[in-house]
Amino acid sequence: MAIDEIDLTESSVGVGHTPMRLLETSPGAATRLLASGVRRHYGREQVVFNQGDEGRSVHIVLSGRFAIEVESLDGDPVTLDLLSAGEAFGVLTHLTGEPFRSVSVIALTGGETLMIPAERFDAIRRELPEIDRTLSTILAARLTAAHRRILELAQVPAPRRVIRILSRLARLFDAGGEPVTIPLSQSRLAGMAGTSRDTVNRTLARAEREGWLLARRQKIVILDAARLVGRAR
Repeated sequence: MAIDEIDLTESSVGVGHTPMRLLETSPGAATRLLASGVRRHYGREQVVFNQGDEGRSVHIVLSGRFAIEVESLDGDPVTLDLLSAGEAFGVLTHLTGEPFRSVSVIALTGGETLMIPAERFDAIRRELPEIDRTLSTILAARLTAAHRRILELAQVPAPRRVIRILSRLARLFDAGGEPVTIPLSQSRLAGMAGTSRDTVNRTLARAEREGWLLARRQKIVILDAARLVGRAR
């Protein structure tokens, strides 16, 4: 697979993690990475790995969307972010030297990744120092994003956070027109917004009464994106 076959125009929803676009480091790095991995296919809601699993590889998303999740203190899954083509996961565990995964990754819509074994990734890093420079920039941006999320959790009311997350998700899943279908459960949306499912249910019910959204099982349909953007401001 060549890099021009991968759609890099989409980005993550940006509620926790920062996009990790290793393939954009340089043409040489992209070629080397693509030649060093094995393609893995995942069905919808299929687990790539679980929090606590041993970390032996890095994944680069080739297609589809993947949810990054952690387990809360109450044992409930909390979705930190959704990643799209070109973004990577499994990197942080590899860089810190921790033996176990700090997050779980689920194929939200089904998709494909390039799985690079840890020893090959190490060899590429030694061969191409620019990859480590890219990783340093990415990790600094991730820290900034985490600070922004903490500020939003502290200062923005929960219903407004739900609307803002929906606005970001609508951009991510926009296929070029309305309606926009977001294949996300209310429980997962609640985790992304840092609130309860009851709050999400009430927020979505109000939007349905206003006529610009439909809440269905395992998906949310945006009928009027302009009104959603207006509510998110």
